[in-house]
Amino acid sequence: MMATMALLEDTVMSQWLAGPPGPPFDRTQLLKDLGIYIAVWTGIFLLLRFVLLRARTYDFCNRAVSICHVVAAVILSMRSVEDPLDPLAKVGGPNSPKQMLALNVSLGYFIYDFFGCFFDLKIDVPNAIHHIFSILGLAFGLWRERCGTELIACLWLMELSSPCMHSRIFLKELGYKDTTLSLVNEVIFALVFTFARMVVGPVVVAATLTSNSALGVKQELQVRLQQEQALLAELERQEAAELEAATDASRSEYLLEQLTKAM
Repeated sequence: MMATMALLEDTVMSQWLAGPPGPPFDRTQLLKDLGIYIAVWTGIFLLLRFVLLRARTYDFCNRAVSICHVVAAVILSMRSVEDPLDPLAKVGGPNSPKQMLALNVSLGYFIYDFFGCFFDLKIDVPNAIHHIFSILGLAFGLWRERCGTELIACLWLMELSSPCMHSRIFLKELGYKDTTLSLVNEVIFALVFTFARMVVGPVVVAATLTSNSALGVKQELQVRLQQEQALLAELERQEAAELEAATDASRSEYLLEQLTKAM
């Protein structure tokens, strides 16, 4: 019985993760688009590395691609906001086409950059680990076709301070490490990072955890599990009734046989 219940729980969870029936988005097309976005980000890097910035290092060119992604991610994220006065109003809700586009473009970039971490002279393990979690989150939002609002918010917050972070490497390689420009960049980076991660970030987390959809997920799973349990109980009742009927029939046949012998 316990094994059956565990199987039911796994089945219900799998059904929830699989997404709603009849999805409005063509997942095959999403995968095709994802492949295109990965190719585009890779192409931009190759263009910078071997044509436009041949004199610069691998890391410099890769971070230049990151700047391009920052611009694309911020623009697409802001375009996907339906209500500027309440951007977190649809936390946990279904994704809009604009949100799907923003998530897919960024997923393509993070997949490109994940593999890019292993082609430099020094493998960037922390960045690779960071990209794994980013890829998993974005992929879940795309496949599930919901939670786009909070994922877009996290993407926007994450990329907001990226230009200053990458500029530290740019300035260092260009010979401006210990200059006033470098100091200004460090101050701006600290302010933007603190504001995005320490001020706005907790607001996004709180909105996600207290949203009706977040509470509804557990309720949905509980309801569907109860339905499965009721179905299982009904099947067991029917099997017990059939077994009892078969036992009664066998007992009647036995008594009839004994009566026949006695006569």
